[in-house]
Amino acid sequence: MSKITVCVVGLGHFGKEMALSLARAGAEVIAIDSKREPVDEIANEIASALVGNVTEMKTLREAIPQQVDCVVVGIGDSIEASILCTHYLRLMGIKRIIARASNEHHATILKEIGATDVIFTEKDMASQMAKIILNPNLLSYVPLSAGYEVVEINCPKKFTVKSLLELELRKRYGLFVMAVRREGQKEIIFLPAADFVLQETDSIIIVGEREKIDKL
Repeated sequence: MSKITVCVVGLGHFGKEMALSLARAGAEVIAIDSKREPVDEIANEIASALVGNVTEMKTLREAIPQQVDCVVVGIGDSIEASILCTHYLRLMGIKRIIARASNEHHATILKEIGATDVIFTEKDMASQMAKIILNPNLLSYVPLSAGYEVVEINCPKKFTVKSLLELELRKRYGLFVMAVRREGQKEIIFLPAADFVLQETDSIIIVGEREKIDKL
């Protein structure tokens, strides 16, 4: 998986955990907060940590490279600051903006002004969100013991128009396909047969070792 660049705005409990989780997984992380203390706490563990007013476009433009893959707005103590920051990020042309919402009304506003994803979450969920950010094909995942995970991913292009028998996922990757979610069908296809052919718009739910899933 190629290295991606993610900016985390707001270093409360959620933002700090998000930044650290992303950095540990190999992402280039830029973090911004209006207070010096949380910035200093993680400065040595990420690529760049900055102090600045995140409600000013000038600060955001100077801190965030135009080619950034994703910006996470983790501001939790000020709905106004969260909305302003998200709005400016959209004006800057940031393609993927994940914003943390405090309530449904907040979420509605964030979506209307340009957030591509809105989440209701706290520190214990930050590491899971980091996993999804790092892998664009990853839709959801559940960590298991001993390095195993259950994940739902968009069907990789190299898997399309091929049967599960042809792909030999168990033999090649040590992965087991539990189910397939097919576009246009309400019901999930559980335990698909060996002759089941994957389509480009499918999402597949698989279980396997974390390292092997990351190589897909």
